[in-house]
Amino acid sequence: MNTYEKNKYEYMFNLVFNPQKIADALWIAPEDVITYLTDGRVAAKFAEIWVSNLYGLNLATNSNEKGSDAFLPTDVPMLGNDTLSASVKTLTKSGIKFQMSKFVGSGRTCTKDDLLNSILEAYLMAVVDIIDFPNVLVTVVKQKTLVKAVINGNLTLTGWNREKYYLHSFGRDLNDIYFKEMPV
Repeated sequence: MNTYEKNKYEYMFNLVFNPQKIADALWIAPEDVITYLTDGRVAAKFAEIWVSNLYGLNLATNSNEKGSDAFLPTDVPMLGNDTLSASVKTLTKSGIKFQMSKFVGSGRTCTKDDLLNSILEAYLMAVVDIIDFPNVLVTVVKQKTLVKAVINGNLTLTGWNREKYYLHSFGRDLNDIYFKEMPV
């Protein structure tokens, strides 16, 4: 991979966790750490913290912040006075959906407009792939990439599986993407 290709993905990380250390800290079995941290409902809050730390984002102070889990710092010169929001999503064995959580789950409905509006609420989507925990892949997808996928019919209400996420977001197979490894 040439230098350009490597730099293109400099903000894509492979966080490598030590399940034994986590288990010792939480007084649980290492296999339970893996079970819990591959469950999107459990890992979601941790994912927000990991993304915030990796990219220097400010966590939303209210867990019900409309469409946002974090915000880009306001002192970034290229942004001027704009505050741009980021939404953090987990990619699990069941896949990933980009609509707001109020549209996901048993008895809840969502339309294509709801999906588009959910995506438009955040400038960036940070995706935390927890499928192979303790290796956690973290990527960022711009709003316009997802909007284009919805309009083209590539992203629907059912979301994407892992293969489709990497293919439609980055135009590549997961094995062809460089991730900066970070032991944590």
